[in-house]
Amino acid sequence: MWPAAGIGCTILAGLSAGYGASQIAAAGDSIPWSSLILGQAVDWYSYLLFVPAIAWLTVRSPVAGTRWPLLLAAHVAADLLLALLKMTLFFAVGELSGAAGLPFAQVLTVDLDVQFAMIAGLTCLAHLTRIRSLKAPPARQDLPEYFSVRDSTGFRLIRPAEIIWADAQGNYARLHTAEGRHLIRSTMAALERSLESRNFVRIHRRFIVNAERIDRVDRIGSGTYRLHLADGSELRSARSYCDRISRLLG
Repeated sequence: MWPAAGIGCTILAGLSAGYGASQIAAAGDSIPWSSLILGQAVDWYSYLLFVPAIAWLTVRSPVAGTRWPLLLAAHVAADLLLALLKMTLFFAVGELSGAAGLPFAQVLTVDLDVQFAMIAGLTCLAHLTRIRSLKAPPARQDLPEYFSVRDSTGFRLIRPAEIIWADAQGNYARLHTAEGRHLIRSTMAALERSLESRNFVRIHRRFIVNAERIDRVDRIGSGTYRLHLADGSELRSARSYCDRISRLLG
């Protein structure tokens, strides 16, 4: 989103400066290029200050699902607040922006609709960028066909389908299978990447489970679940991972 927003603001700053110059030239006055370009740059590039907030809101509350009218209204309200903040900053740097000496109410009356339209445009851009990233095919990775673990006689190869669940053990991960438990040197984040696209789900910062080995899921609180696994284990999920379990349950 940053490159598109930066390019757009640059183009609009140039167009606005050109339009302002043409208006001044039509009135027969000399064009103050330095102050004109500086004022338009301050005006348009200040929109980039709001890109992080807009991106955060888009990821946090995308306009989708059955609640889209409520989410759309929330985004409109947020965009209006950001536009007001933008106008306040615009007014605060009056000498640079060209708003010096003008009453704040007059500045709002003349320019608030334009500022709101620009913030709303950035919000739309953020949604389009998010949708495009969700639709983009994942980068191909060479997923392991098996994990090599040491046992009493040497080494054994464990295929992902054999893993019922895994938990963190410091700098290691412990794989639980029907035949026993095995340690491999891996972080949980690295193990999660290794098991992607294999129907495994992270339910806790310490636990990853094989969805095909889940016998039952009980809701035990707001956003928390107890998972009963094929080997008799019972694992409690963390609230921060509830969205993954919700997708699993459909």
